[in-house]
Amino acid sequence: MSQKIILIVEKDVEIIIPNEYIKYSKVINSLIEGNTDPEIKLPLFTINEKNIRKFIEFCAVIEKIPDITSSNLMNQFSSLDPECKRLLNSLIESSSNPAVGGGGESSESGGSGDFLADMINTCNFLDCNKLLKLLCGFFCLTFLIGKSPSQVRAEWGIINDFTPDEEAVIAKEEKWLNQ
Repeated sequence: MSQKIILIVEKDVEIIIPNEYIKYSKVINSLIEGNTDPEIKLPLFTINEKNIRKFIEFCAVIEKIPDITSSNLMNQFSSLDPECKRLLNSLIESSSNPAVGGGGESSESGGSGDFLADMINTCNFLDCNKLLKLLCGFFCLTFLIGKSPSQVRAEWGIINDFTPDEEAVIAKEEKWLNQ
């Protein structure tokens, strides 16, 4: 029996998620587990409509996404499926990032990385690890790689609350931070 799964998101907007995409979210799976009703409405009020629609778009290409690892991100992203690259680039206002074949495409987010950060939070909330790793890797390539910790702090408004001694210990233990 095929169930109709309706996600109720922020502002009581109802969105039907195709049944074949339910398996990508551990949260949605756990919420419907054992429920045999023909129609199930799931309240996900912390997620907005734009984010859940983009999540559904990504579900259409999720099988084409390789397992992302922290080593050699640039090569992993340069070999992504073109549709996946298009979706990633739609998450930021403009991208000159060669890792995803960016080229100044405009997105509906209207911000430099806000929509991408929102999508990372959405995937984390929905417990969709494959997409979460992809988006976190894309965030690193787009906004972090090639920047010093002080540049990242300045760009993102992060307060440095480490003492110089603590920073020295971290730099010694985590040599990759300054590569």
